Amino acid sequence: MSVKELMVDKSALLQGFSRHVEKGDIVGNVLIHRALLSQLERDAREGLISGEIALDEIDKLKEFSEKYLFSLQVVGNAG
Repeated sequence: MSVKELMVDKSALLQGFSRHVEKGDIVGNVLIHRALLSQLERDAREGLISGEIALDEIDKLKEFSEKYLFSLQVVGNAG
């Protein structure tokens, strides 16, 4: 059986991607592009709530990766 890799985008994070992981609807390793992470951090520093929400969602995914034993990886270049 091959392991699926899922690249999440900002909209998936804002819509609560981790809920689907927790319910078992989504199975596989989760990838987050480094450029997206940089943008979210910049947005949060500038006071944009969407940046904070997405970063909180990434934190949930980190917790779930340990609980449900999948990989959460940051990939690619920052820009």
